[in-house]
Amino acid sequence: MITDPLEREALRERLLKSSEVAKFYGVTTKTLGNWIRAGRIEATRTPGGQYRVRGAAVEAQLARSSTNSNPMKQDGPAPVMTHQDEPLMIHPA
Repeated sequence: MITDPLEREALRERLLKSSEVAKFYGVTTKTLGNWIRAGRIEATRTPGGQYRVRGAAVEAQLARSSTNSNPMKQDGPAPVMTHQDEPLMIHPA
């Protein structure tokens, strides 16, 4: 997390690229794109179709989840579909 006040202010004012945001969260750009499409992260699109995320939104999310190693992690078991399409729940350890 950025601790320098000047760097933090500069971050708040920027529209960040997907690759930059993915680095903050420690995930791939593909995962970040999935989160954006699922509505977990608010983003805008450039005329060329690229996602941009407000720096202030990233900072706020990181601050809220500073105790959680993955800020986008959902609580509870993850649903999994088998090859027979029978729901199966995997419980995290």
